[in-house]
Amino acid sequence: MDLYTGFDLVPRLPESIEDQKSWECFIQAVKEHYQNDDLVEAKQNCITVKVDRGLVLPFEGHELLRFCSEISVRHAEGVENHLNTITRIAEKHFGSRANVYDLRKSFEQPGEPNASAGIDSDMPKNHSQTVKDSEIFSIEQVPGK
Repeated sequence: MDLYTGFDLVPRLPESIEDQKSWECFIQAVKEHYQNDDLVEAKQNCITVKVDRGLVLPFEGHELLRFCSEISVRHAEGVENHLNTITRIAEKHFGSRANVYDLRKSFEQPGEPNASAGIDSDMPKNHSQTVKDSEIFSIEQVPGK
C-alpha cells in the first residue's frame, strides 16, 4: 500500500523580504537538524533529501510548491521519518500556513463528511447539485430599455 504525505504553504510565500527571512530561518533549522545526516544534502540552490528524489527544499521560499512523497510500505521508514521531521519544523516556523496532509489518514480513517458534499435537507428534490447556491449575478430591469 502506498500513501501520499507532506505539506505545502497556503498561501504561497511571496517574494517579500519578511517572508524570505522566515524561509531562511526554516532552511537553517533544517540544515542544523540534519547537519550529520548523509541523506540530507545542502546544494547550491536547495536542500535535497536523498531518500526520495522528489524531496527538495528550494532556498527561495516562493519557489516551493509542495514538499511531499509517495511512500511505499517497504521504503516508508526512512522517507516518512524525514518527511515528518521537516514537516514539524515547517509547522513550527509557519504555523497554520503549513498545510499538512497525509492521504493514508484521509482514506483509512472515517471522518465527518464535508458539508458541501452532503445533500442539504432544505434543498428541493429537483435542485441541481452542480450549481452553487450563491448568486454569481442577478438580472435587473433597466429603466428606459
